[in-house]
Amino acid sequence: MDAIDLAGAITLTLVGTFAFVDAVEAFGQRLGLTRHATGALLAAALTALPETFIALVASLPGGGVRGEVGVASVLSAPSITLLLGFPVLAASGAAKVSLRQIVPLYASFAVGASLLPVTSFLSGWAVRAAGLAYVVAYVPVAKRIVTEEGEPMGGRELSVAERLLGVRSFPVAFAQALAGVLSMTLGAERFILTVSAAVDPFAVTMLLSPLATCMEEVIVAFYWALKGKGDAAASLLAGENAIQATFVFGAGLLFTGMAPSLRGLSVIPVYVAGAAALIACISTVRVRLSGAVAALYVVYLLIWSEGIF
Repeated sequence: MDAIDLAGAITLTLVGTFAFVDAVEAFGQRLGLTRHATGALLAAALTALPETFIALVASLPGGGVRGEVGVASVLSAPSITLLLGFPVLAASGAAKVSLRQIVPLYASFAVGASLLPVTSFLSGWAVRAAGLAYVVAYVPVAKRIVTEEGEPMGGRELSVAERLLGVRSFPVAFAQALAGVLSMTLGAERFILTVSAAVDPFAVTMLLSPLATCMEEVIVAFYWALKGKGDAAASLLAGENAIQATFVFGAGLLFTGMAPSLRGLSVIPVYVAGAAALIACISTVRVRLSGAVAALYVVYLLIWSEGIF
């Protein structure tokens, strides 16, 4: 496995995602969305694209190892945002958490993750049917996010591309977003080709894929928190997990046609425990105690490091 190629793949993905998220803030303001909707729906949906793209690209002719990489990318996606990002943000005191808004998102994650092991008993068309059900399950979650009342996003109105060109133009911002998509797509393909050459591509993907596909959500969340938008930051991370346990899991099943193996499903108890702990901390207004959930990320790392070293 070439470290330079891997670094290049991660860089392409990060650059693409940041170009995308930069446009998101402008979109959220112009569409009149709340901070919650901008973070939990718009930003979360857009930043969930890298892991979805990896699953999509993995479904292209080649199969075998590529399919395993696609499945592992989907399964590993919640690790950093759920077990590290939100806990650290909450422990720092930067998160502004609404019980009404955030708890339902983590509840939907816990339900989606808990049901995933059922798919291991499916095959063929049944796997894709389950994938479609997961995708559709995101619709009520998204509807709830949009209808929630809250503070408008506000803030910066122009994307980087608009500032560079000195214009206020939705098409320009949209073009920036498309460029971000292209960069993420190329990064996903390069990541798959590089990781597929590893001795244990599944374990390597479980460890490294989140660095390419999900670390940017954590960085953006802390960026928003520093700007005084801790509510948008918390919504982004919680919304990311909600879409991962519905749409992203579903896309993985649909695109690859592969049900997670028992080995891959070993992360589910860790995820569900993390979500349950976050719900308990938020519900009892002890948000900072969420930081303890980061210990589960160490458990996650130990599980997959053992498969490589």
